[in-house]
Amino acid sequence: MAVARVRTIQYQTGHDDEIIELYENEIIPAAAEQPGLLQYLLLNDPATGKVLSITLWENDDVVPPGDPPHYVDGLAARLGELRDPAAGAPPQEMFDVSVNLAIDSDVE
Repeated sequence: MAVARVRTIQYQTGHDDEIIELYENEIIPAAAEQPGLLQYLLLNDPATGKVLSITLWENDDVVPPGDPPHYVDGLAARLGELRDPAAGAPPQEMFDVSVNLAIDSDVE
């Protein structure tokens, strides 16, 4: 059964472009090379600086351990500079994917 890893990350407001660029150019391409990754979704609320990082994996055996995305060198320090220091460590949750409906469209 597919599983989803969900992380809620609180960034400092006003850094949306930097965060999105970092995910688009480094995190997601590196994640795409991880065996078993099915989908990566990033949700961003510019007004609050809150980001949801959702990854779908083939099963829980292929989910990389540790604090993602550990597979990008030097990323933790760069993300740490953008995170809201009052928010603490981002929580991570795992869910079974019970229903998955994918509609092929050009949503941007």
